[in-house]
Amino acid sequence: MTAADWAMVVLACLPLAAAVGAFIAPRLGAALGVSSGLVMLLAALMLAARVMSDGTAQHELAGWGAPLGIVWVVDGLAALMLVLAAGIATLCAAFRAFEGGQAPLFWPLWLFLLAGLNALFLSADLFNLFVALEVLTLAAVGLIALAGENALGAAWRYLLAMVLGSSIYLMGVALLYGQYGVLDLALLGERIAVDPVTAVAVTFVTVGLLLKSAVFPLHFWLPKAHGRAPTVVSAALSAIVIAASYYLLIRLWFGPLSGFLATGAAPLLGALGAGALLWGGAQALLQRRLKMLIAYSTVSQIGFGMLVFPLAATASGTLAWSGAVLLMVAHSLAKAALFLGAGCVIKARGSDAMSELGTPQRGLRTAWIAMAIACASLIGLPPTGGFTGKLWLLQAAIAEQAWVWVVIILTGTLLTAAYLFRMIDVAARPRCGSGPDDARPPVFLACAALGLAVGAVLAGIAWPAVQVSPGAITATVTGHASTLALLGFALAAPWLCMLAVPRQRALGWVLPLAPVPALLSAMFTPEAVHLGSVGVDAVTRLFLIVAATLWSVAGWFAVQSGDRPGRHPVFALAWLAALAGNLTLIHAQDLLTFYVGMALMTFASYGLIIHSRQQAARAAGRVYVAMMMLGEVAMMLAIAMLMAHSAPGTPPGFAAPVATAPLAVALLAFGFAMKLGVFGVHAWLPLAHPVAPVAASAVLSGVMIKAGALGWWRISEPAAGQFPEPGVLLVVLGLLTALYGAARGVMALAAKTVLAWSSVSQMGLMVIMAGVALTHTDAAPAAYTAMAALVMHHGLNKGALFLGAGLLDADSGPQQRLVWRALWLPALALAGAPLTSGALSKAALDGAADLSPLAGWLSPALYLAAVATTLLMMRFLWCTRATQPGHDKPMARAPLLLWLTLVVAATLLPWTWFRGEDAFHEAWTLSALTGAAWPVLLGLGIAALALRGGGPPQLRSPLPALTARLNLTAWTAPTVLGISNLERGMQLWSVVGRLIFVVTGLFLAVLLTPLL
Repeated sequence: MTAADWAMVVLACLPLAAAVGAFIAPRLGAALGVSSGLVMLLAALMLAARVMSDGTAQHELAGWGAPLGIVWVVDGLAALMLVLAAGIATLCAAFRAFEGGQAPLFWPLWLFLLAGLNALFLSADLFNLFVALEVLTLAAVGLIALAGENALGAAWRYLLAMVLGSSIYLMGVALLYGQYGVLDLALLGERIAVDPVTAVAVTFVTVGLLLKSAVFPLHFWLPKAHGRAPTVVSAALSAIVIAASYYLLIRLWFGPLSGFLATGAAPLLGALGAGALLWGGAQALLQRRLKMLIAYSTVSQIGFGMLVFPLAATASGTLAWSGAVLLMVAHSLAKAALFLGAGCVIKARGSDAMSELGTPQRGLRTAWIAMAIACASLIGLPPTGGFTGKLWLLQAAIAEQAWVWVVIILTGTLLTAAYLFRMIDVAARPRCGSGPDDARPPVFLACAALGLAVGAVLAGIAWPAVQVSPGAITATVTGHASTLALLGFALAAPWLCMLAVPRQRALGWVLPLAPVPALLSAMFTPEAVHLGSVGVDAVTRLFLIVAATLWSVAGWFAVQSGDRPGRHPVFALAWLAALAGNLTLIHAQDLLTFYVGMALMTFASYGLIIHSRQQAARAAGRVYVAMMMLGEVAMMLAIAMLMAHSAPGTPPGFAAPVATAPLAVALLAFGFAMKLGVFGVHAWLPLAHPVAPVAASAVLSGVMIKAGALGWWRISEPAAGQFPEPGVLLVVLGLLTALYGAARGVMALAAKTVLAWSSVSQMGLMVIMAGVALTHTDAAPAAYTAMAALVMHHGLNKGALFLGAGLLDADSGPQQRLVWRALWLPALALAGAPLTSGALSKAALDGAADLSPLAGWLSPALYLAAVATTLLMMRFLWCTRATQPGHDKPMARAPLLLWLTLVVAATLLPWTWFRGEDAFHEAWTLSALTGAAWPVLLGLGIAALALRGGGPPQLRSPLPALTARLNLTAWTAPTVLGISNLERGMQLWSVVGRLIFVVTGLFLAVLLTPLL
């Protein structure tokens, strides 16, 4: 026997022997369970290595081959499932061992469950597969029942459903055996014919497996079984038992039954998957208990896997197949992490009622972080396995023009984000009541969940390298070794700093120092340096110098001033993740890498926004996530469209979309506009920026919203001057954004709110220049220079304003007047006052406008925007002056000096950086000085008149009154109640029988109609 043969024997026999041993010696059950899992994992890895190197492994028991004997066959898919099941089972077993309080029968049943799983993945004939399914069923029923009386009904329902599914499956197997006389999958594939009898058999086999896989509408047994079982049992059932049934379904349909894919069965299976996505997602949204939400998430997520049937039957089948398998793997890892994390929370709180959960204690932070990472994979955020799998499914659907499935995938993704965000929002809510929080679960329990969640991320990173042939991957590396090392260290620094977060003392230096390597890279790395999909060019250096400077200064404020949010581990992790994403997108040299960085930065920022856990912060966080999710989905669709028509393993470049895919450009523009806060998609910005800590507000407004500008710059620069009509639309939209933001800002009451609306207004200027660049070739260079000046000037000055407002709010004393007076410098700079960096930016704007075909009306409009910005800054200074704290606390010297340094840098650095540009020389001319002065003087005069009249007017939003008139609750309550009642009705046995009859009838009609 070869090593591969011995590995198969170990996988099949070891869990059975260990189960007997655990039954005889219950005290050794935990040791046997964990050690058996480790040995099986090693055997599965060795077998997988053998399959990868030599191809399919096969073992004939006792030397008897098919059809008389039993043959074990392990190909790539089976090896993957063996490794996946062993890995998850080992961590789950360790979780159970550390959890304590085991029932004596748990370990024998657990090991029998693993034996059934291994037998299923090794088997290669229909009857042995049936036997393995039965072993799985009996072991799972016992494990569910161990949860106590509350779970007995769920266990009984599970048993009846599985027996019913097995019976239907067995009827199909009997028909196939009677028709062809063999059960071996390979032999059956050679003999099977597409005829009426076989169609009936295929229907029974398929319906039986659909019932076991809990595919809508045959999911009635799953929610209560998974929601009421013990923690590790829920994890195993959702992660690997459901995956085993799905594995068998795709193994048969893409194996011996593949001849029937040409019928209408493939679209029907896809339709059931679409129903699962939508119905399971709707039910998950309505759940009030944590484990039930996760259980219904399984119902929904199965739907993504079912879409492989209509897509894999096309010319893009290989891509769809890879995406579906990766989604199965990522789902298994993420779902196990969710259930184990939920188990930690339940152990600490004593309940999984979401109304009783809240901000986690220190002992539960790791569990919630694991759950957040798992949620990111299920939603499909890059670079997780869920993202890569969905991207491949989307590529396959787009390549085949199957737009129905594209809509289903995107809708399912948004639904997934909606119901999983409910879980994350619970962690952001202040705790209700005391509860049994003092009972901390062992640290390893949360670490097990975190390991599985990280596995879901690594699957998305490693899988493409396995799927794409080495010849299709081209990694460009140009530059000296030292500069490449500095570039790599700059990108890795935030991730390395995360390792220091658990040490409380390290938090005082981690946040300020993490961006320093990026700052050094911006200063010393020459242009045209590339390291794979990241690199440095002139645009990168510009954005990087601003980002690294502000991230470092704001990081110091986060750990030294105010309530020191940077010393909170969760805030520090979110900060570093957002920084890592920001640095990645700045260095990105292709669209996919840019998107990965932008998504990481965007969703890590949620942790910064809701740091205070106050109701306003949580409400702003919900709006932020909802709007950002729409933008991310649009960008993911655009990238999938571009990759669907490119070579495998080749990410789309920045120059690709404008020339080849106008729809993709529109989708990317929507995503960029969402991040920029352009008028119409700006609602999140004035809500999110004011409620975040000042350090977070500084980087959100000064750096992160510029990601949209950078993305548009990258994709539009190759097409500069070639699209005048869209350019005019952008100019009008930008002008509307600039004026609307200023108008709303002057009516705001809080200083940070004024600054948030100021960011909306200033991003309008960015959009104007983006439009000017498209209108005429001659105007494009000047327009991009103006955008560059805006990036540096606005980023540094806006950061200084936010941090200065934070100093005023936090401290008082003799130095307070110095801060308020110093705030005038960045405020006047934003207004464009002469001799400030704003004057340089305004000269660049005017120069670009004069070269465009729109100069006749655009130049006066820019002067109007300057007047509006002046009024906005006067409003800000008035708010900061009017709301001084009443205490007499001395201001710390270090933050004050650092802030003053930032103010000076914001004034001088733009002049130094652009000293060779035309705008630099133009800004010193008399006409430019006059043009910069009079809008500021006019704005100051209007502000003075307004103050004499009692202050600027206050604007009240009409939304509360409108919402009250519409009475949305009265509209939605009947729908919610109807969905809940329909789900309860679908779980009645009489209704279950009818649903099985309907699904069977549909398959018979689809399969038999072409044959009769």
